[in-house]
Amino acid sequence: MLKKIAAAAALTAFATSAFADNKVGVFFVPSAELEISAGGESADDDGDGFGLYGKFSVSPNGFINLEYSAVELDDSELDIDQLRIGFGGNIQLDSPAFSVMLLGEIVQLDIDDEDETGLGVHAGINYVATPQLDIYGQIGYLSIDDVDGPEFKIGVDFQANEQFSLF
Repeated sequence: MLKKIAAAAALTAFATSAFADNKVGVFFVPSAELEISAGGESADDDGDGFGLYGKFSVSPNGFINLEYSAVELDDSELDIDQLRIGFGGNIQLDSPAFSVMLLGEIVQLDIDDEDETGLGVHAGINYVATPQLDIYGQIGYLSIDDVDGPEFKIGVDFQANEQFSLF
């Protein structure tokens, strides 16, 4: 089912090339932190990884979001692969350099060959520092089978050319 949704989203995204805000890129995850709590016990782990990202306009303010990331945690040596497919919107603020973003997504986690699927919702703010450089922050919540909790993202988006970005 998730593969069919991904294929439909990709076809829709490529069919909407009339809108100028399409982006495809790669990103590095310098710090992925995970806190596990069960039965009154808790443990922390962190790691790093990489990912691929696509954002495709479907209207002047709406977009489809596709994301894949792979992270390896240091202490537990868990491999976590994520596939995210979502739909969102941008709202321009009074200043042309600032916009807010809302995103709802389906998230599939593969934690050491154990699949879990759920939902995520995010809100964020974006600042266009230069025509090639955006600074952004997001806060969200994931509800994925046994994995629930907040998620925070901060970063920069460097637009190398009209089709390719580094996050």
